Amino acid sequence: MTLTPTQTHPGRPGGTGCPGRAGCPGGAGCPGGAAKPLLREATRTTRHAICRFTALLLSCSPAVAAQPNTTALAPAAARATELLQVLREEARFPAVSAAVAIDDRIVWSDAAGFADIEAHAPAHPDTVYRLASISKAITGVAVASLVEDGVLDLDAPLSTYLPDYPTAADAITVRMLMGHTSGTRSYTDEERDDLAPRQRDTVEEALEMFAADDLVHEPGERFTYTTLGYVPVRAVIEKITGQDFMDVIRERVLEPARMQRTFKDDNKTIIPNRASFYTLHDDGRLINGPYINTSYKPAGGGMVGTAPDLCRLALALADGTLLSPPARHELWKPTLDNAGEEIDYGLGWGLATDPRDKPYVIQIGGQIGTASAVMLYPDERVASSIIGNRASAPTGRAEVVALSRLFMDTLAGVSAEQPDLPEGVYDVTITNNDLKWRGALILTTDRGAARGLIAVENTENPDDRRTFRVATATSSRDNGFRLFTVHPRWGVFPFDCQTNGDSSSDTITATLDRAEDDPWKLTATRMTPDQSQ
Repeated sequence: MTLTPTQTHPGRPGGTGCPGRAGCPGGAGCPGGAAKPLLREATRTTRHAICRFTALLLSCSPAVAAQPNTTALAPAAARATELLQVLREEARFPAVSAAVAIDDRIVWSDAAGFADIEAHAPAHPDTVYRLASISKAITGVAVASLVEDGVLDLDAPLSTYLPDYPTAADAITVRMLMGHTSGTRSYTDEERDDLAPRQRDTVEEALEMFAADDLVHEPGERFTYTTLGYVPVRAVIEKITGQDFMDVIRERVLEPARMQRTFKDDNKTIIPNRASFYTLHDDGRLINGPYINTSYKPAGGGMVGTAPDLCRLALALADGTLLSPPARHELWKPTLDNAGEEIDYGLGWGLATDPRDKPYVIQIGGQIGTASAVMLYPDERVASSIIGNRASAPTGRAEVVALSRLFMDTLAGVSAEQPDLPEGVYDVTITNNDLKWRGALILTTDRGAARGLIAVENTENPDDRRTFRVATATSSRDNGFRLFTVHPRWGVFPFDCQTNGDSSSDTITATLDRAEDDPWKLTATRMTPDQSQ
């Protein structure tokens, strides 16, 4: 586990240069450095001035001035490590790495398991994993920066930039492509089975796969998630800038955000600390993942990186290092369909609100050999990320929100110390809308850590059995406690619990602290010694 001491942000006044650009002016990233193409020469000076001004304003705000105390966060870090370990065990991750960042620094990072099982190589926070669809979020930032520079119009017809694009180029826009409303198809069954496609180094080769195919619906009609829609976005970026796509990503995103361990997923390149990739066989055995080639989709699902780097991306958005406020608004602006209905998705980022009405942005990825998630509370400037090296495993919305909440509660003055739990064996009922499960809750503490299990079965369907393992527990705002439980398939279920008294209480009532539209409720009654036999 790593708790990072307070450090000066290089992009803030008093640091060594322009936001995210060590050594600027005169450094490799400075407009006054080496000669650059005309587009960058004309725009980067203005963007650096905006970044400096934004950083100056933010450095004076209370949210930045009040640095979180590392010692005060130690209990939250301990709870996060417990949660990560149980998630790895229950979800059968070979390895999983995670990080949490507040204001302008990583305050916690940790890892569990093995990055390479055969080599017995342990995972670290800086283990490199496939990012899968989080690549879309990175691409979105680059696109928003081009919009900020005035060289890209999100709502102009695609034919403005790609006049030879073969399908509906006068009706499709870049915003539609990035918001998944363009009608561009997703993978076919044949393409899903073809896990090792040929090397496609150029965007023209990638477009040959699908660009001439019929749309699955009219542009703007509805949301249809597709990674292939980000291939023409890559083509637009390269056409506008005259640069290779990954060069644009490095210049506009990775370097200013200090994401030093994020790269293109190139099978030929030696990338230090890259994890091996695994999957589950039909019989439940963990096996090596099949070879895949993501060369055709760096913009939508072809990058690799680390959990701390994803938090750095989020914080560089929150503090103005990467984009001005208007450009960031464009990045997280809901997509509209043709009927004017909002879709909770912007330019590569999902948009959501937690049960406490706090807005956040999130992106989740899944691919052969990886499951990944990153989220940011922009107002609170709290970010978290988690990545594992097995596909179809639960690293999504619930997991990163739970990590962020652990630390946000501590900042709000809610103790993350292990609460005085009402230990015992309980008869438990769980309801979700019209569904009901009955079973038992076993709750204990061991060496200062929460331990326990919830085992229930559906009252209408005995074959529907669910087991939730207690990962950790913290105090909650209303003098109750929060149980962080983990289901092997569905991931983290944090229950906000109340008792009818103290630790000797006979009843526990709880609601799921996950989503307003997911009304899970738990009621538990302590069994007598005779009943619990």
